[in-house]
Amino acid sequence: EEVNNIDIINVFLEFLEVLTHQVVSLRDIYPSSVFIKTTKYGIPVKMSTHPWINKYIKKTLISIREFLQDSDNVLATYRVVVCIDDAAVERVVVETNLDTVSITDDEDDFLVDLELAFVSILGRMMDTMNMYVLDAMPTSWWIEIGTTQAGSLRLVKSLTWTSQQARVKVTSADDGGQDARVKGTSTSSGGQEARVKGTSTSSGGQEARVKGTS
Repeated sequence: EEVNNIDIINVFLEFLEVLTHQVVSLRDIYPSSVFIKTTKYGIPVKMSTHPWINKYIKKTLISIREFLQDSDNVLATYRVVVCIDDAAVERVVVETNLDTVSITDDEDDFLVDLELAFVSILGRMMDTMNMYVLDAMPTSWWIEIGTTQAGSLRLVKSLTWTSQQARVKVTSADDGGQDARVKGTSTSSGGQEARVKGTSTSSGGQEARVKGTS
């Protein structure tokens, strides 16, 4: 069966779901009893069993999937933001460019290579997060994505996402894009950032780069 763009999007969003659960688990935002140990991509991971947490993550990823089904929409970054008293202290950032993904060889080999890349990214992210100890226990978290200005407006119209007009700060990206945040509140520009396949940023705070291989 041929692997198409929708399949690639679904596989990628499944990876983002696993990554999000790992960030929330590693930062002890909820009691450890909320998470169960399981295996994904052949490595041990922790996944939430709490219906509210899972609903929030699922609803967000469904919204992103619907957004990406329009080829005019661009997902530049996916961020899990960890906060103390509503101020961002850590960002785990996945930089994406799904438009450049193409399957030129055997499809099974492509999916295997993709999973190996996910394993590499998750491992590097976990190692990076374990290197840094936050000053206090996180009190909240949310998901942000970076997209173009037009894409941000489309997301806001879906009523799932909020932007500057709806009490959340929208920051301009170097490529003229904007950020959209799910049910977020304003944050300072400081804080530690873990960036997956990242480049340096202009925001303040400490940055740890996590580079996955594809």
